[in-house]
This record gives sequence, C-alpha cells and structure tokens, in this order.
Amino acid sequence: MAEHLNLFKSAVSIATLLLASGVTTISQAEMLTDPTRPPVVLGVRGADTSVASGPVLQSVLISPMRRVAVISGHTVRVGDKVEGMTVVRIMDGAVALQDGKTVKILKLFPGIDKHLMRRTPAAKSNVARNKAK
Repeated sequence: MAEHLNLFKSAVSIATLLLASGVTTISQAEMLTDPTRPPVVLGVRGADTSVASGPVLQSVLISPMRRVAVISGHTVRVGDKVEGMTVVRIMDGAVALQDGKTVKILKLFPGIDKHLMRRTPAAKSNVARNKAK
C-alpha cells in the first residue's frame, strides 16, 4: 500500500511540474510576434505611407465570368457607386472611378509600378531548352 502511495505522489509531482512548465510556455508564446505578419511599413521606396483619405482598393477578382473589386470593404462591379463615384473599369491591380469628367485610378499597390521586361537571349534559350525536354 505504501508503495502505491509513493507512486501516486510521484505521479502527482510530475503532473504538477508539467502543468507549471506548460503555463510558463503559454505565457511566453503570447509575447512572441507572428513571423508571417507583414511589417507595419514595407519600406517600398517612394511609397506613400500616409493614411489614405477616400476609397481604398483592397482586392481585385478577374475571371472569364466576372470582374469584381473590393473597395473600402465593399464588393463592387462596373456601374456600382463608391462614395458618389461610378466604377467604370476594373483592371488587373487597379480600378477606375469616374465623377463627372474626372477619372480617379485606385491602385491595389500604390507606389509600386508594374513594368514588362524583355527576355534576354540567355532566358530565351533556357525557355527553348525546357520546352525540348
């Protein structure tokens, strides 16, 4: 009987230690930052880091069946109104809003311009080599 009591006391001691160490680990984990979370400022050269006033383009969905954008949390299509302006075009990475004769372009990534690049001769030969395989 004494043997069982000693075994029980040991088990309780081990369980107490494990629980105590688990509580410490949980509290330490709460202090860690998420490594996948984007930084507050991405540091893009020339990017405007001020808070945007007016509508903000958050997402663009283009498929063969539809073109949809999310502007300031609202899903819109061509012809819909956003803050008194009409959505006239949904493009890859941008939306055109018209207010009378004025057209305002909202960009998905302001400060980042997309440029087409020409293939170098080395890149062309790599493409041809990969197609031959």
